[in-house]
Amino acid sequence: CENICRRNVADQGVAINHLARYIGEWEYRSGKHLAIPCAPDTGHKIAIVGGGPAGLACAYFLRRAGHRPEIFEAQPQLGGMLHYGIPAYRLPKKIVAWEIEGIVGLGVTVHTEMALGRDFAIEELSNNGFKAIFLGLGAGITPYLGIPGETVKGVHKSLVFLSQVGTSISSLEGKQVIVIGESNTAMDCARTSIRLGAESVDVICPCERKEMSARKRDVDRAIDEGVRVSTMAQPKRIIVGTTGSVAGLAYCRHRIITAGSQNDKTQIKGSDAFLNADLIIAAFERKPDLTWFLGEAGAKYGFQVTRNATLAAEKFSQLAVAPNIFAAGDLHTGRATVIGAVAGGRLAARSIHQLLATGKIALPGTLQQKINPKSILKTVAVGEATEKVKIPEIPVSQRRRSFVEEVVATIDDDTALKEASRCLQSVSYTHLTLPTKEDGWCG
Repeated sequence: CENICRRNVADQGVAINHLARYIGEWEYRSGKHLAIPCAPDTGHKIAIVGGGPAGLACAYFLRRAGHRPEIFEAQPQLGGMLHYGIPAYRLPKKIVAWEIEGIVGLGVTVHTEMALGRDFAIEELSNNGFKAIFLGLGAGITPYLGIPGETVKGVHKSLVFLSQVGTSISSLEGKQVIVIGESNTAMDCARTSIRLGAESVDVICPCERKEMSARKRDVDRAIDEGVRVSTMAQPKRIIVGTTGSVAGLAYCRHRIITAGSQNDKTQIKGSDAFLNADLIIAAFERKPDLTWFLGEAGAKYGFQVTRNATLAAEKFSQLAVAPNIFAAGDLHTGRATVIGAVAGGRLAARSIHQLLATGKIALPGTLQQKINPKSILKTVAVGEATEKVKIPEIPVSQRRRSFVEEVVATIDDDTALKEASRCLQSVSYTHLTLPTKEDGWCG
């Protein structure tokens, strides 16, 4: 939205993302959830298997349509990656809990520590009156690196490491840490290690900087905080010390060779190198666990698997197995974004609602997938050019040892009103005001 905001033609796009965040945190500070209307009760029960972003979104939209979603979550807490995978300095746990509370408070039933295949089967759900089943189990498996030594003590999988921070892992004081990977999760592991007091943190990235899937701003912040990022570096083996624990990583450098229209990587002669390490974190990929779906219990349903080793589902409808089993989120797409999982959960909720209401699923007629170039204006007249709000960040010296505060702060009331007034919609925003304490909403 910000990239194609028409205000960009005049000066800079409206800070839509930060305004949306401001509204959410304004509600949190008030201590009171805004009332969200739900349609009359239909009596239809829907099983939501997985309480991460996709499952929560699906449950939310189904409840608003009047249905009775029930979430079955394998972990003790709802949230998936929101709770167990994204560090508090990027997404505070209290904010996650607040948002989940708002969804559950609409009338969503929750069953935690209930895992598919261990505690229940799809057949049981169908026999217990659930009219449809949504699968949103995420992608929590980190594949092996495929190099010698990766099973020794001191080698951690990324999500296991992040979930243990604050419990079994409380300090890395004086430790040398290596993170293998190029993803946002890799940056989270590296920046978390810095905050735990690691003496050094190196990221070994097998691709060029421009090819990294991690957001550029998060890579930049990691470097600012003291993380060393080595690109085009390929791990060869993990060195095991005399005690049987990890002692280091042997790796080499690659370069790109272009032959015609094809690019390939080749090892640079004499580039073999070694890094000492007390801890190595594998953060290069995440895959869904398809064991149950491909096993005897799941085989009778006819689940299909994509070439990327994810659970197949129809585009837009999210139907995985006819007539009433749906899937979305990382289970279907593989490692992706939270907002992508939310979108998939919403599409699935739409399909489930249509199936229960009409007996069939009508696909969307005109889903716009790309920007229409004719809608991009070449000139925009504004009364006065005003600079886009500058979002404050806490100093590097402070963020290096802090999980308490988000690196990127929230804008205040006056700034939010000023930024909203930059919108070029025909409605005038000059009259905007915020509720006061007398209204019972200010925190």
